[in-house]
Amino acid sequence: MGWYVRKSFKLGPLRFNLSNSGVSTSFGVKGARINFSKRGTYVNLGANGIYYRQKINTSGRSRTSNNNQDSNFYNNNPDNSFDMTPEDGLTDTGSRNFIDELQQKGNRKSLMFWLAGVPSFLALIALLIFLETPIATNKTYSAELVITKNSVHIRENPSVHGSILQTSNKGESFKFLERVDNDWFKVKLKDSINGYVHADLAFVQPTLGSVEIIKRFDKHPWIRQSITAMVVVLIIAYCTWLYRFDKRRRTVQIYYQMDDKLKTLHEKFLECFYEFASSKRIWSTLSTEDVIDRKYNAGATQLVSRAALLSISNDRKPTRYLKTNVHIPHIGLKGISLFFFPERLVMETQGQFAAALYRNITIHISTTRFIETEPLAADASVADYTWTYLNKNGDPDLRFVYNPRLPICTYSVYNIQSTEGLNLMITTSKPAAMDSFASFINTIGAYQHKIYTPA
Repeated sequence: MGWYVRKSFKLGPLRFNLSNSGVSTSFGVKGARINFSKRGTYVNLGANGIYYRQKINTSGRSRTSNNNQDSNFYNNNPDNSFDMTPEDGLTDTGSRNFIDELQQKGNRKSLMFWLAGVPSFLALIALLIFLETPIATNKTYSAELVITKNSVHIRENPSVHGSILQTSNKGESFKFLERVDNDWFKVKLKDSINGYVHADLAFVQPTLGSVEIIKRFDKHPWIRQSITAMVVVLIIAYCTWLYRFDKRRRTVQIYYQMDDKLKTLHEKFLECFYEFASSKRIWSTLSTEDVIDRKYNAGATQLVSRAALLSISNDRKPTRYLKTNVHIPHIGLKGISLFFFPERLVMETQGQFAAALYRNITIHISTTRFIETEPLAADASVADYTWTYLNKNGDPDLRFVYNPRLPICTYSVYNIQSTEGLNLMITTSKPAAMDSFASFINTIGAYQHKIYTPA
């Protein structure tokens, strides 16, 4: 059974904590403390049951935030291209350490290819060369008897009086068996019949019969198998260790401690997001333009350039190496992705991150009458109808043969703004789809103001 000892005492603003892991010192006030111990420096934020604990990287210099608030996330740029480098000032002071670590580890390249893939490949090549390189050869030779004259008789016996088995011409060859009485060569004919040729009519020519290549451990194949298995096991063990090390060096760990009441509230937070995600159509506003002649624009006062939602998820992390114990709702808009953490909004575009605590964010809720030219969403609320081309009195302009009737829908609009310059406009086809979620975030922001505002 595991056990631990913990005792603490205060000395002014400092608190000393004694435990079986050593002595640590913390400094701060209720709801926000910094802890110093041999395990590192951690920041602990929270109050009334919810705590956020994050390790601070003390190896580098801290970076100050840039307060230039010249960024506007919805503008008249039709490409809606964002430049969210840290100098944009979109990250508030309370999120700077968080974003620095997220950005730093997110930019780290994987070590697996150069430190695992390449060495493993070279090790296997070296093993193959070591085991397959020949260390010796064993050659066997055979001899052939080549006839040097035409009309040479091959006899049954080594004698000029022997019976003639066959007659051969110059260049023909036979398998040489042996030399008999120095004057005759014994050869093998077809059908395994032996014959004799006089030594003056032929000569013996040696030929290479076979070559046996001898490799390491050919006589003991179990040694080859053992070496191969050992090298493979070592490569797998090394790659596994490097993968875990590489994953740790690129992983940002954020864990939230919640009591039962706060867990219930966070579940409600997710339920509100599910309600928002249930809207059939979600758009982000890219730009707006005032209408000069309303008669040719269905009576509209503004032209709105919008982009449909790219993705939405009940749980998606900003990076694959972020580990946390809570669900992170996510919406992907054109040019930017939003991640709703329990205490802050994290933004990502083109691999760059920014973040702001909810106390620095406000979501304004409103409705708009939108003349829809696209197919209607199933949950859209149609308030009225109009015509593409109108007369001054609102009747359809009969001069136009093609003058379709257009629905006027009541959409909900949510303007997300931050004190650091964030300005996003989101529209939902479902009325009040994001009302609960937006109100929940505004409430969290007000609560954070209450906690972190000095008395």
